[in-house]
Amino acid sequence: VHGLLYVGDDSGGFADDLNLSDEEYDELLCRWTALSSFFPFARNHICLGSVRVHQPWESPNAAIAARNVLRLRYELLPYIYTQFARAHLAEIGMIIRALYFDHIDDETARDVQDQFMFGPAIMVAPINAYQQTSRAVYFPKGCQWYNWFNGAIMSECGGTSANANSSIEDDTIIPLFGKGGQVVVTQEARLTTKACRETPATLTIMYDSSNAEGVATGELFWDNGNQRQLKTYVRTKYTAGEMGFRAEATATGYKDTLPPIHTLRVYGLGRVPSSVLLAVEDHSPKTQPIVSQNAETGAIIIDLKSCGLNLSTSFEMSFVH
Repeated sequence: VHGLLYVGDDSGGFADDLNLSDEEYDELLCRWTALSSFFPFARNHICLGSVRVHQPWESPNAAIAARNVLRLRYELLPYIYTQFARAHLAEIGMIIRALYFDHIDDETARDVQDQFMFGPAIMVAPINAYQQTSRAVYFPKGCQWYNWFNGAIMSECGGTSANANSSIEDDTIIPLFGKGGQVVVTQEARLTTKACRETPATLTIMYDSSNAEGVATGELFWDNGNQRQLKTYVRTKYTAGEMGFRAEATATGYKDTLPPIHTLRVYGLGRVPSSVLLAVEDHSPKTQPIVSQNAETGAIIIDLKSCGLNLSTSFEMSFVH
């Protein structure tokens, strides 16, 4: 609320030893670790001399939970890094924010205290109670909402609630939802942020059928990760419409090759293209008949491994029906 960007907590607590059974504490540590993984500043940290060990690797269940949620966080590093860059450049305010910041006209959203936006495209709805395996999630008005993991439509135009299941043993430990009208860049997770920067990328397009134009937009900011002053970098703008997708990259003094784009994941397009027509920068368009669909959720997957694209490539893709 006060506009502080780099905020977080000490997962599991810092100074006091709670009067909880081992089973209860173990489960709540899983939940707390999951929530903390979606704060800008995420760490597990305790004071010297604490009786109860808070580190997740000391608990089999918490270790599994930590691996799952930290993998999710590392997959989202391009998205998270872009939000920090935009905040540094004073293009946005906070990275995590209450729902009403983005949906000021939604009176119900103003009263929601246990969900938050993680950047402009992802809504987090944590579970923080012992033995709770589901919760009601409110979807703010004015846009379409998706299950982040599989593209299932949760609300077509917002202003509704739905139930979300959650298990401490898999990704659903932290219910995540994608906001229609957004494009998000992710990469494959590795053990270090340096290794993550070298892995293939996926672009997730989330269309918004509640918007007459149906456009989805997004951005990537990329630099070497070490400079104090932003002098050399790449910024790529993404725009998706009903008939296609465009990436426009602008390099400012940055010469290194960026990671390849292997997958386009499309939520809410409706009609499945029989193929895509790909035009890379000034080259002639080529047909790429490499489209598949998840029969259950309708999510469309376009395989781009053989196309030679990377995150600094400008290209245009037309959907052929």
